[in-house]
Amino acid sequence: MIAQLIHKLRHRPRSHSHTEALIASFGAFLSITVIYYIMLELTLPSNTLALLAASTGSTALMMFTWPKSEFSHAWSALAGHTISGCIGVSCFQLLGGSFLASALSVSLALVFMHMLKCLHPPAGATALLAVIGGEQVTRLGFSFVLFPIFSNILLLVIVAQILNGLILPRLHALKIRQAPQAEQEN
Repeated sequence: MIAQLIHKLRHRPRSHSHTEALIASFGAFLSITVIYYIMLELTLPSNTLALLAASTGSTALMMFTWPKSEFSHAWSALAGHTISGCIGVSCFQLLGGSFLASALSVSLALVFMHMLKCLHPPAGATALLAVIGGEQVTRLGFSFVLFPIFSNILLLVIVAQILNGLILPRLHALKIRQAPQAEQEN
């Protein structure tokens, strides 16, 4: 019985081929690299603030793996992260770094994203980061929302729009033209 439960929890049918996973991986790699180097240029060398918010990585995964999902749209990513960041900063300023501020930041972010039709799951991490991110994050207050959050996601959306709109469809088209047997091996 336990073995069956473990099997059910582990076994998930693949929704993407290996080729599609490599294409998505390329998009995520390129976008994070571009964001990192642009943010490095915008940041003073003495500033030790993280140039990338961790939630940017999960947004990249979504935008390149499921680019047509409503959760991966530019509006969902930009508005979701921005709203969640503002809510997280507000919760921290009102309640400090408490468990209540942490829980409220994520739950309120969910409610506001739902109301504004910009649900984006990684943005929940942005709300939480604004509360538990430590002094380097919390001392920034609402400027944290602009840099690094909004600037990270804006750059990611631009790169994703270029790659998903221009380059990746051509790679996907090449994949479709492969022989059926080669597709089965993926």
